[in-house]
Amino acid sequence: MSRRLLETGWGSRTGSFGATEWLLLAGVALIWGSSFLFIDIGLQALEPGVIAVARVALGVAALSLVPAARRPIGREDRVRVAFLG
Repeated sequence: MSRRLLETGWGSRTGSFGATEWLLLAGVALIWGSSFLFIDIGLQALEPGVIAVARVALGVAALSLVPAARRPIGREDRVRVAFLG
């Protein structure tokens, strides 16, 4: 039973997670969790409106670094994009 818990699902790799996979998972978890920590700290130090504007500004700054993010969305894809939003 414990061996089954340590294995990945069916696919190209059926072995258990190695050190690299655990490191990648931990990195993503730290990045994801730290954003909530920074929001909590920011809400104690700043007004909520400032946090909202700062999040939008940081999002614009991040998307401006990715040229594909500024590419127009095709008419046939707009419904799917709106659904994801």
